Amino acid sequence: KTSANPSRVFFSAVASTERAPTGTLTVHGANAEIFPADHWIDVGDDNRPITGICVWRDELFVFKETETFVIRLEFAGDPPTVWNTGQNVGAISARSIVNMGEQGVYFLGRRGGSLNVWRFRGGTAEPISRQIEDDLNVDVLTGSSYTVQPNAARYRDQYIMCFTHVSTPTYKIARYDTILDRWTWDTEVSAGCWANYDGPEDTGQLYYGHATNGWIVQWDKPTSAGDFVHSAPPNPADASLIFQTGWLDLG
Repeated sequence: KTSANPSRVFFSAVASTERAPTGTLTVHGANAEIFPADHWIDVGDDNRPITGICVWRDELFVFKETETFVIRLEFAGDPPTVWNTGQNVGAISARSIVNMGEQGVYFLGRRGGSLNVWRFRGGTAEPISRQIEDDLNVDVLTGSSYTVQPNAARYRDQYIMCFTHVSTPTYKIARYDTILDRWTWDTEVSAGCWANYDGPEDTGQLYYGHATNGWIVQWDKPTSAGDFVHSAPPNPADASLIFQTGWLDLG
């Protein structure tokens, strides 16, 4: 999306001959970084901004704050279609959106002024956090003015979401066990963001960025120090994003 078109999804090229969302045929150089001028599709009837996207089972889920859309191809060669789920449910935090495999896509959403974690499988979204809804609304809403926004990851069959709460601020983690269908809280860890490392989701390790001092810490390590720790900077800054890369030979 762009600032001028906050509800527009742009598609890059993957072949020398592409069929645009309008159904017309375009021919150009074949590189994935090329975005043909007519390779876009508007999502929704208004210009409200897209808050996040996620791919699940060859479908593209597009979220706004109060709406969820599905972009799919019915038949090869046909232009894609946009379907509005019509539930008035959307994602309020892009980094709360997590592909949970067979479980579907989980995200933090709002409907009727109330927050909940939702599960979406391409049809109807269903709330899965009713038992913690009261706490979730108080915590996320009162902590929403801080740098650390709701941020989630999939690990060991769990949906793990960190966020700030109350006015100190302090930090909290809500964990949903998809096997036991149970929520638990963790208030001992000050996590601001997550990154799976050395393997996707449940097969690798999980690291988090410390919310106040810049550490990168291994989640399963029985120490607050972790693997990649340096001294805290003089003016601590929230860690808001970490990600895995290949080896960088920087000397």
